[in-house]
Amino acid sequence: MYKRWGKLITTVLVACLFSPVGWGTPLKEDYASYQINFAQGTPTTSGVHDTEDHYMSNGLECWANLKPIDVEYSRAVSQNFFDVLTAAFPGSDGWSYASAINELSDDSLVVHTYDVQGTSARVGAEFHLEYVPGAGDPTTNLHWIQVVTTNHSIRNPPGSAHGTTFNGVDNPFSPMGRSPYYDDGGAATSMHFYDFPGRTDTWRSHTWKAELFLVSGPVAGATGLITFHGGVTWGWENDCVPEPTSMALLAAGIGATILKKRRKVA
Repeated sequence: MYKRWGKLITTVLVACLFSPVGWGTPLKEDYASYQINFAQGTPTTSGVHDTEDHYMSNGLECWANLKPIDVEYSRAVSQNFFDVLTAAFPGSDGWSYASAINELSDDSLVVHTYDVQGTSARVGAEFHLEYVPGAGDPTTNLHWIQVVTTNHSIRNPPGSAHGTTFNGVDNPFSPMGRSPYYDDGGAATSMHFYDFPGRTDTWRSHTWKAELFLVSGPVAGATGLITFHGGVTWGWENDCVPEPTSMALLAAGIGATILKKRRKVA
């Protein structure tokens, strides 16, 4: 009798852990094109989930892909995110930080566009995330904070060359860097976040990773408590290799050089 119950309980637990229909999550995918109204303009998003592009650049065969391929949900900030944020906006300046007691409701963070960009002129990605608050979710004093890690900074300092790394708060439009908020001058509102990062030296290899969090906090220009409600990880990378014909010619050249040296030795 007890063996039967034990087997039944084990079966139920395994089914719950691995069943596609189970506990919900704040993250939802609903790919659709939008025209979003920001103070900076009204971009129309692609509304697609394109994970990889192939292109040619400077005689090289190249590709760009999303990394991670699917947007990943984060209940709490990573150690890197916290370290970067608190170093730029420390407690000594009047800032403090906390995690929300309650998790965001199911399907409250909706990905509408996660689209890699890979051409001879540009590599990068397009990303659009909408916040759709459910019962009990925060609706006031909302902001977005994004920390970016990349091997090619274009803002710190401006015009940086490839290989200049950046691991910092992505608030380039905030006047005099007064707040950590992406929406302080950037393409975001309390309900929509939009970003379109990219590079034009498409023959070089790039890595670009973002951790993005919905937070509540003081208005831009003031200091105080920032509360993390939930976030996502998204990003892209690209790389290039010589064309197969170029590789063959290179191999042939190396082989000829080796053969020539062997003949001299003989």
